[in-house]
Amino acid sequence: MPKIDLNHLELLTGRLPPQLATYTKGLTDRIQTNRVGDAAGLTQFGVNRTILPPGTGTSLRHWHMNEDEFVIVMSGIATLVDDAGEHPLYAGDCAGFKAGVANGHSILNKSEHDVILFEIGTRADEENGYYSDVDLQVKTYRRGVDKNYEFTTRDAAPYIAPNGPPFLKKTCKAEPAQRPGWTFPNAVAWVMTKTKLRSTALRSWRETSLPFIEISNSAAVNKSTLWACIIIYLLVSR
Repeated sequence: MPKIDLNHLELLTGRLPPQLATYTKGLTDRIQTNRVGDAAGLTQFGVNRTILPPGTGTSLRHWHMNEDEFVIVMSGIATLVDDAGEHPLYAGDCAGFKAGVANGHSILNKSEHDVILFEIGTRADEENGYYSDVDLQVKTYRRGVDKNYEFTTRDAAPYIAPNGPPFLKKTCKAEPAQRPGWTFPNAVAWVMTKTKLRSTALRSWRETSLPFIEISNSAAVNKSTLWACIIIYLLVSR
């Protein structure tokens, strides 16, 4: 039966190949699409019913060498962006893009409500697409409803995604804590800590590089403590 029940069509989320999704993350990954033309068995042109949530868009600005495109807004307020600027599209408004005309275009939803539109386009066996705002072009090879993509820069150099997927971080055991280098001040500080001397004396020792320490009247280091520091220092520094 030629009539198509949209309620029974699969609603797909995300619409672009992974090579292009690098550039369009946040713009196109929330778009939902019914492939109406595929459901009807069409082979010469494609038809998509597309839902644009607020803050999304159909793609980066681009134009096609061999494929015509046509858009009709069914509900909501969309914004057509092309080389001439921005143009509002209301329910019932249409826009067409002739193949071979270098006018980069995209449909955005800058409103607070969903935009629903139909996109219609030629299905060329081979296609060249060009992106207006980034150094990127694409060759498309179609086999039925399947498409293969070849992305390059505008001068045909190999395409390298500017922000590829994050590298997997290698999990490794933490390095064991290294014992700090033993110096005479460190030895004194260690003994002072173990003997629970006043923290003011400890801070005073750490702040000086001299082999003695100035202690306030309320704290004192006796001779046995100093000898212990000297012995520890000599033992661990050998």
